[in-house]
Amino acid sequence: YTIPGYTSEYNEKFLNKHKGSGVGIYVKDNLSFEKVTSACCCTKNLECLVIKIKDFTEPIFIGVVYRPPSGNKLAALSELSSIMKSLPKKRTKIVGDFNDDLRKPDSC
Repeated sequence: YTIPGYTSEYNEKFLNKHKGSGVGIYVKDNLSFEKVTSACCCTKNLECLVIKIKDFTEPIFIGVVYRPPSGNKLAALSELSSIMKSLPKKRTKIVGDFNDDLRKPDSC
């Protein structure tokens, strides 16, 4: 899908999954960016896409995450933790659908 004035970046889909797979980010055309492949994944527990926007004195890292409800929540958190450790502590933003109700006591 295209949006005028934006460039899209998509992650690989989970193999053999037929319904809804893959995450994406739209970036304003005037920004230069690159996909951080070392921080991207697509497993049965977690889908993650991270880009680095290079137009600033210090780059900004933006990530989008999707945790399929059928995936293992603890495994997804472990995978996300590994990804977060590989990214800078500052100027990194992660957004997405974690399929978890934080209002529930048994929530991670």
